[in-house]
Amino acid sequence: FGFQPEGFRHLKQHVMDLDPTVLFVCYGGNESFAGESGLPAFRKNLDVLLDVLDGTGARIVLVSPQKQEALGGKLPDPAAHNRDLALYGDVLRAAAVRRGYWYLDLFSLLPMKDTLESENPPLTYNSLHLTPEGYRAAADVVARKLGIAQPDWDAIEGLRSMVVAKNALFFHRWRPQNETYLTLFRKHEQGNNYREIPQFDPLIKEAEDRIAEETARTVRP
Repeated sequence: FGFQPEGFRHLKQHVMDLDPTVLFVCYGGNESFAGESGLPAFRKNLDVLLDVLDGTGARIVLVSPQKQEALGGKLPDPAAHNRDLALYGDVLRAAAVRRGYWYLDLFSLLPMKDTLESENPPLTYNSLHLTPEGYRAAADVVARKLGIAQPDWDAIEGLRSMVVAKNALFFHRWRPQNETYLTLFRKHEQGNNYREIPQFDPLIKEAEDRIAEETARTVRP
């Protein structure tokens, strides 16, 4: 709810409250639909975002959008959009070089079915959003580029499930249901219930501690 500046302030406050040590910044996929004419605004907004994130002192990894897949049927030919995605990835790459960040080029490294003739198996279910197999392929790319041992997926399924459960807790802390009643223009009705939102914090911390223990037990160094 609200206008873009309010959303950005909301994002900034959450990031600062978390005091991160590493940030993966996945940015540009939605913006790419503005095409080549949208690049100046994208560069400007990217710099605004990165100036804020630099203030955390965290190590920053810029992650390019992946290609749009060619799945045929009623779905569009992605060729033109993929040309635009490449341009937006170039902006991210240049920013990473200029600022001394890591850069993960999913556009080039993730083996997408970007033409109907490609023999690569589909990694999305609608040409844009990754399937479970697509997420595994992306995770393998990220691990390889960061010099991390690639996981045994069967061995870490329990760990992955724990991370998903923790992320659900964080989501409800970050974006509680009925936010209009809790913090916005109808908070005079139920705003007193906002005190329950910070109660997610110890639950998230407990989940993260369990994840750390499971990681030490199952993940190869």
